[in-house]
Amino acid sequence: MARSISAIRGASRRPVFVATRADYACRELARHIEPTWTDVHFVAPLAGQDEKRAGVCDRQAVDDMIDAVADVVARSAQADLVFLGADDYLGALASRLPAYRDRLGSARPFVFLYNTERLRAQPFGEDATLLAFDETLHERPPGTRVAKGLPDPWHGHFSRGQRQRVREAIGLEPEAILVALNLDRLLDDDDPSALADMERLAQIPCVHFALHGSVWSLRDARFRQLAKRYGQRLIYAGTSHKVHGDIRLIAAADLLLSGVDASPCERHAGDARPMRAAALGSAFDRDVRRLMLDSVEAVREMPTASMKLMRDELDRRADERLNCAFGMQLRSAIRRGE
Repeated sequence: MARSISAIRGASRRPVFVATRADYACRELARHIEPTWTDVHFVAPLAGQDEKRAGVCDRQAVDDMIDAVADVVARSAQADLVFLGADDYLGALASRLPAYRDRLGSARPFVFLYNTERLRAQPFGEDATLLAFDETLHERPPGTRVAKGLPDPWHGHFSRGQRQRVREAIGLEPEAILVALNLDRLLDDDDPSALADMERLAQIPCVHFALHGSVWSLRDARFRQLAKRYGQRLIYAGTSHKVHGDIRLIAAADLLLSGVDASPCERHAGDARPMRAAALGSAFDRDVRRLMLDSVEAVREMPTASMKLMRDELDRRADERLNCAFGMQLRSAIRRGE
């Protein structure tokens, strides 16, 4: 939540009011964090006003919360009003917020959800902008202020913990570097660059390849030679259509050797590669590719412990890019309303 508030604060020069509930967790959050920001204010109902309903957030609790916010926001000429984690009181908030529109004045409400899997429509219309940590929010709900999906640095597909779980499911060791590669391009006689890059990266013993493409390519004599040469370091992940739609594998790969820069005609509905570019940045795979290919001679001599440190560094870079992308996209979503 601290990162969320920091990103929101960096979005504009307007003061930010964060609406919270009067429960212990929210009071502790405000007590520890509020002094570290300027022009960021936590607002909650008066102590004891909803003590018995803490965590329930029915219609009356939402009224108490908005009343408290309206009293404070009314004293500010312009402000951003953020309801963080409104999942458990979304319906009550959507039904009550329009009635408070006059009292909120020029404040711009933003409703931040942690999970929108069941959300099929924009419940606020023009009364608030909906933001979400939801990489699966492909379709925009109806309404002038559409929902904005953001990469989730904590629990999403590209978060460090989720990537690690996928790698463990594949059976990779902690020091293994996973490279996703298009098998059809690999066997393309007209473009030998993919095969050259693979064979150079394969000089590093800890590099594994997730190959995807036509199943008929598995019968190709050149593929059989590669399989004989590299053995269990080659993983056939399925057809390109299947792999490109599998965001878990796309997220877990340390490098898409053939991937994010694919032409529009190669992409299809449900393609996860643009989601990787949105979460990690379009230059991430180019940077990792350049780093790996330029360092093969040094890296292939590294002991296992050093390779694990290098793999951890790649993970750290991905995590850093993910947090940066989250902050930039959140700020962009809020700035659009200025």
